[in-house]
Amino acid sequence: IGIRKGDWKLIFGQGSGGGKKAKDEQPAQLYNLGKDPGETNNLASEQSQRVQEMTTLMEQLVNDGRSTPGRTQQNDRPFRWMQFLTPK
Repeated sequence: IGIRKGDWKLIFGQGSGGGKKAKDEQPAQLYNLGKDPGETNNLASEQSQRVQEMTTLMEQLVNDGRSTPGRTQQNDRPFRWMQFLTPK
């Protein structure tokens, strides 16, 4: 589960996404795709404010039931995306 805003991509969860062991214990992965398109340098610990801003944006999108302009839509089932921020 993740979100992208401009060059920034935030993934809610540890690991490489490819089934490999995580390089660090960060509960999230933050990459600047403009500078690091291969997603090799997790900036989550260095950019905590950006992680918070993007997490707030994700919360709003989930609560609104949409990522496009328009009236709020009801989700068809509860989605507990925050569970992906908890290290396993």
